[in-house]
Amino acid sequence: MPLQPIAANAPTSASDPNAAAMDALAAMGTLVQTALNLEPQPQTVAVRYLPDEPDYSISWKKTALEERPYWPPFPEAVAYLAASADSPSARLSLMNQMMDASYELDVRPLESNDLDARNARSNFRDLSYDVSNLSYYAGNNKISFTSIDGEDDDTLSYSDFCQTAQGVATQLNGIVRYLSGISGDMAANACVAQCAQVCQALAPLVDKFGQSLPSLQAKDAITTFIATLTPAMPILSGILNGYATIYNNEHLPYIFIERLSLNYTTDPTQSDSRSYATIAGAHLTAFLHKQDWLFPVMQWAVTDLAQALAPFGDKVCFFLKGGRGLQYLLGKPQDGTGDWDTQILIDPTLPWDKWWETYRDVRDVVNNCLARYNFVISATLMAQASALMEATASATAALTSGSGTDSTIFGDIYSLAAQATLDDQAYANDHELVLDNAQDDTMWRPGGNSRAELLDVGLPRYWSIDLLAQWTTIRPAIAQASGIPCPPARYFIEDCIGMIRECDADVSPVPAKRAQRLDRLLRALSATTPDLASYLATQKTATSLAGLTQCPAQIAALSNTQVNGLATVLLGQFCTAYELTADPNLAAAFDGLAAGQLNPTAINAATTATDQANLVFTWCEAISNQMAAHLAARGRMVTNLSMAIADLVSQTAQNVSFRLNPVAEGLFAAQLQAQLADDGTAMRNQVAPAPYASVALYLPDCLSPQDITADMISSLGSIVSLVAGNSPYFGGVLKDTVSGIIRIFAKQPLPLGSTSYAPLAALLTPKPVSAVLRTVAIPQWTFLDFGPLEWWCRNYAAAANQLDTNNNIIETIGSIVEMRSSYDAI
Repeated sequence: MPLQPIAANAPTSASDPNAAAMDALAAMGTLVQTALNLEPQPQTVAVRYLPDEPDYSISWKKTALEERPYWPPFPEAVAYLAASADSPSARLSLMNQMMDASYELDVRPLESNDLDARNARSNFRDLSYDVSNLSYYAGNNKISFTSIDGEDDDTLSYSDFCQTAQGVATQLNGIVRYLSGISGDMAANACVAQCAQVCQALAPLVDKFGQSLPSLQAKDAITTFIATLTPAMPILSGILNGYATIYNNEHLPYIFIERLSLNYTTDPTQSDSRSYATIAGAHLTAFLHKQDWLFPVMQWAVTDLAQALAPFGDKVCFFLKGGRGLQYLLGKPQDGTGDWDTQILIDPTLPWDKWWETYRDVRDVVNNCLARYNFVISATLMAQASALMEATASATAALTSGSGTDSTIFGDIYSLAAQATLDDQAYANDHELVLDNAQDDTMWRPGGNSRAELLDVGLPRYWSIDLLAQWTTIRPAIAQASGIPCPPARYFIEDCIGMIRECDADVSPVPAKRAQRLDRLLRALSATTPDLASYLATQKTATSLAGLTQCPAQIAALSNTQVNGLATVLLGQFCTAYELTADPNLAAAFDGLAAGQLNPTAINAATTATDQANLVFTWCEAISNQMAAHLAARGRMVTNLSMAIADLVSQTAQNVSFRLNPVAEGLFAAQLQAQLADDGTAMRNQVAPAPYASVALYLPDCLSPQDITADMISSLGSIVSLVAGNSPYFGGVLKDTVSGIIRIFAKQPLPLGSTSYAPLAALLTPKPVSAVLRTVAIPQWTFLDFGPLEWWCRNYAAAANQLDTNNNIIETIGSIVEMRSSYDAI
């Protein structure tokens, strides 16, 4: 299939900047089509640029149920529903089931909201209409003004025509001034400068209007006016209509996203060749961002967006992430090769109505900025059209000559196509391909969708785990790198580790990106990375507080500093996820297990840092799988001891000299809630096993921690020790005289690896009563209600980067939401 026409009646003159830009964009599509056609395809694949694509919005429209503060949608619950699916496409389908029950996709043009960029575009369209209908004829001193229906039966007097022309000139001048003022470089842009010259040339002509002129002189004045005005029109049309699409997408399960991108389509749309939309989009993006002239424009856009969001103050945090963000952190910003991914965080502690109000305001600012950036990028593209055309011609020649340089242009263009699950990966890489109806409704046309992405703005949803984690750990560490807000090394390291772990656990929607993420991870772990040393120090502190000695010694023997840092981070994540500081017996057993399976000699013998890192990840997955099975066994132990623990707590409360209200918290409370909810029906909820029974001992007579005296703690510890010593189920009791925390260990040991240990059965924490708790009571237990449990799970998951633990907590949150919904429906 040949390349499709770029537009009906498109100008072809190379002297027309708009036409030249359209031709250059069409050449980019031809370049990728050429590359795709070098290998046999299921059908012929064509890539074509789509002009005049409207800006649009995708969102959920409520159709049922009372809207809750966390809808739409509740991301962790949606993730739970998808957790058991076998493939990325099945997961993505399941992730929409909860939403489909109460919402439907609503696709519409972006709202204007009276923003300046929208007004500029609207004004130009009005102006274009006026100008396109200006004409004249001689005779009886009448000047024709074509009516709206295209007929010439309406005429204006010469004075009326002059008034209309003066209005057009004034509005044109205002638009040019607006475009010139968007950025410091726009006034010097060749295309904008040409329009400014037209405005200057129109000024003396407009001054003549209003004078009484003979018919022929009036004809000459109007002829000159229209001839002078005409060259600016296609230029302004290209700038203000733009070559990119801005869209606001609210239908993704985890985040909102605003995007600015050049739109292409691939044909045909049916059969497996539809998946090549993803490949085409990836390499259109890669090729476009290799053009040197684009970098300063994009850098300015990110800086400008940061300034536009600054008035929101402490409620909003903005930064550059992804490969571009890492290059800024490393001090090599121009080495980036992909699109510009950014992130916005809105304070998750805001009341839900204030959060959504802030989100709507932020969304309007971002969409308006993206419209302005489209103007700047379009003007730059028009000015650089010849350079882009030369680059595409050179790249096409390299591809067709078989010189081998094509790998430097595109990399491995068939890396996605080589996968057995090609369609799954294509859908996962481009969320607009996830749902057929979403894609069809969104694009308003047939065709596989591909994009040369320019700028992405992601915004995690209210109360999502990612938002909580980034707000508490990343936001305080945002720093300026070459004028761009950039997150610390920790962000890139933990982000890449999470994605690689998902790939290794076969739950990643984008497994093809594993190699890219590992390369990015190793660069982030370079010794010269700013703030890396302080981050690694915090990880080492976590292992030290847990009392680990054997595994840190093994890690110290890893000779490659990047791989050493990777193992250090992973061990610190294990300490946090498994709460090793809470259970010193488990920590000692884990230390031996992890050290025994880490082989520094074999890792050091691998020839590359990549191979060594892969061996560390293999060790990580082995330990993680063993610990997942072990924690399940611990959970069964805690469940079996729950009545014995309840009896111990009850006896303690009866024998102390002060009032004591025991309340089960955390995963143990979630387990009790699940038992209460299981009325014999086939419930799907899956609650993570509780590693121990967490029980808060609320003291009603103590309003602050200072009210809990040392004597009270001593008395409490003595009674717990006495009661536990008389029980056949419990062994040692460990009392922390400073914090007052009491640890009760089981008498029956549990095996772990080649050893066994006495596990922590219950952790009792004295607490003052500073607020009214929402609780549920059943025989022998009082435990936290749904709301506090959701909050606890979110905070726990936000603090734990170990994949299995995090996923188990997400499933637990989904279970709580499911149970809560069941009760709400009764």
